[in-house]
Amino acid sequence: MAKVLAIGDVLTKTGLSKKVSKVINDYDKVIFCGDYADDFNASPQGTIKTW
Repeated sequence: MAKVLAIGDVLTKTGLSKKVSKVINDYDKVIFCGDYADDFNASPQGTIKTW
């Protein structure tokens, strides 16, 4: 059975991408289903930094 990593809303939380990068190779598939840079509380600069 394949190991699947499901990632929900990131919402400009760049620390989450660092955590995912540490474990991503332990999974066979990655499913990203959420907003990456859509946080109403983030500044425009914070949203751009996410990308």
